[in-house]
Amino acid sequence: MPMPVIPLDVVEVILDTLACEDEFGDFTVLKACSFTCRAFLPLCRKHIFASITINKPNFWRFAPPSPKTKMLRKLLVTMPEIAGYVRKLRFGIRLGSFGKQDFIGLPEILTRLTRLNSLILLYYGHGFEKLDWKIMPLPMTDAMFCLMNLPTLTSLELKYFKNFPISALLPRARLQHLNIEFFDIAEVDDAFPAILPVAPIQLEDYTFGAQCGIGPKGILESRRSDGQLIFDLTNLKKITAYCYVIEDMDVTETILRRNTHLTMIHLSVGNLVTFSGFAAMITPSINTLKKLSFEISVYPTDCLLAGLGNELEKMAGRNVLEDLAIRVFVGCKIGDEWGGLDRVLSNSGWPALRRVSLQIVISAARESDALLQALENLPQTQLTGLSSSKTTNFDFKVKEREVQY
Repeated sequence: MPMPVIPLDVVEVILDTLACEDEFGDFTVLKACSFTCRAFLPLCRKHIFASITINKPNFWRFAPPSPKTKMLRKLLVTMPEIAGYVRKLRFGIRLGSFGKQDFIGLPEILTRLTRLNSLILLYYGHGFEKLDWKIMPLPMTDAMFCLMNLPTLTSLELKYFKNFPISALLPRARLQHLNIEFFDIAEVDDAFPAILPVAPIQLEDYTFGAQCGIGPKGILESRRSDGQLIFDLTNLKKITAYCYVIEDMDVTETILRRNTHLTMIHLSVGNLVTFSGFAAMITPSINTLKKLSFEISVYPTDCLLAGLGNELEKMAGRNVLEDLAIRVFVGCKIGDEWGGLDRVLSNSGWPALRRVSLQIVISAARESDALLQALENLPQTQLTGLSSSKTTNFDFKVKEREVQY
């Protein structure tokens, strides 16, 4: 009796499912399958090589080593067909590496990646140091600009750079998602192409902050040589802001007040920033905003929620919020603000709210277990309204943040 033949399209569905269920992201099963049959090879490769990370430092001693530049060059020289499978590239840059043997021929190799959907460029310097884009070798910046303007690219992340010329994004940019952190744009930028695209870049998702100065606002205010704005915010739906200094929050306020149809906002604040005035900032989008998420790190202060409860109280009764997520990093205090938060969110001012998530993160190096126990008991002590709500699903967790050595 002949062996049954499984149609290749069914095999592809099986391999796609195995890729989605890969727990560790190393595609061990798919790699084994790729040796089974020649027809399986491209079906496996599209997952194995879909995302590539190059030159990532090992901040954690148990993390697997990241491939280096010379490994990428060797891969694409010996098997050039692999370039067609790469959809996401995360590329780390070190200033001292440009003169090394590893970078010889790299610009030409990078331009072989012609089907990228996502590009992440990071400079690994000292602390919060930013790399001056102008001092990078011209072949390298040309290769990067080539990738940024691929017609397939929809997501771009730039971190730890300064003097970046926004005009470089114009020729064929199709960006929908832009992420800039520890980033500054060039003050003088006149390198616009002779032929400009018909329409501005239509952003849907904008992530910014982390000591960017006026960069995030400056990008949105940047204009082409014909006077049109480079970025069109008509379709902007999601904003993610990291505010670690007061200036970050000032820029965030300006951007939030300019948008009238946001559906999702994520705001992360450090110990020098509070949520003061947030309710007024989002007023233009109060009738469209469906999801809010906050991350709060205020260890040295007595105000664990950084004034968030007061701002949420101002929003009550005039919102369409459906999902609220709050993540708080706690030092050594329990605080009594949780009860105020519970009172605000348990009243009738949230007609569309269906889910509230509250996660409290504490250090595993705390002096005693009393803090952990007290925080775990909050649903019975200070969060009784949310815990007993019939209309809102309340997800509460206390998590230990392990100390890494």
